[in-house]
Amino acid sequence: MSDLPGGDASAKAIHDAFAKTVRYTGAGLTNASILAVRTHGSGDLFMEHQQNVRELAFEVLKERLPNAPVKGNAISENDGAGPDWSVIEVVDLDEVDAWTLVVKSA
Repeated sequence: MSDLPGGDASAKAIHDAFAKTVRYTGAGLTNASILAVRTHGSGDLFMEHQQNVRELAFEVLKERLPNAPVKGNAISENDGAGPDWSVIEVVDLDEVDAWTLVVKSA
């Protein structure tokens, strides 16, 4: 995160201010409580009708996962109380030392 103004400590503090506790399975963890920031926005256009879909994702700092995440990893919101999600796409946000994990309902 050293590329961000304020350095690593400030960037981590900002991330943690918006993060919620989730349960994560995959990337070397089994049902572990970690912090993640839930985000949503417009996804890719759907079919020829050009309808937008909503995309749900979680941003996780790389330091929170012992290994790189992959498709099929599991996230459960509210510290395991649900809803439950399955990772369908992993985006490396190297500039902020984080992963964006696009999910679908598990």
